[in-house]
Amino acid sequence: MPVTYDKPHPSGDLPFAEASVDLITCFGVLHHIPNVTHVIREMGRCLAPGGIALIREPSVSMGDWTQPRAGLTRRERGIPTTIMRSAISDARLEVVRQTPYGFAPATRAWYLISRSSFYNYGMAVALDVLLSRLTSWNHRYHRKTILNRFSPSSVFWVLTKNAGNMR
Repeated sequence: MPVTYDKPHPSGDLPFAEASVDLITCFGVLHHIPNVTHVIREMGRCLAPGGIALIREPSVSMGDWTQPRAGLTRRERGIPTTIMRSAISDARLEVVRQTPYGFAPATRAWYLISRSSFYNYGMAVALDVLLSRLTSWNHRYHRKTILNRFSPSSVFWVLTKNAGNMR
């Protein structure tokens, strides 16, 4: 199937007709933009009934965004899970699956030992999922202590739009 690239509009408006898209993927993009809820509403508008949206975003603060931060863009910040859930609901999307991931101590240890990407190995991914689920009780948006870092840092969302959720 041919793929075309549609340049995003700064407003966050998507150049697609209502209910015209079967699959939306958005991996690590939303936390860079200022109008996250508008873009999620646009995803909900464009997604066809029975369509799937896959979203992966950090769910923790990335430090004080009022000051310059090394290696991060000006607006880059994690999106709290409560805000994502609210935006998803407002967009009339339904959560099929919400999976925490990104257990930082494991990814850092893996890199120090192997100097390779953690997520390129099935065993490492399975370990991350397990550790993230076991420590999700400890998740905090603002990680103020070292103990707070022993929790998942991101969430992978699988969303859908049912026919009953048409506007």
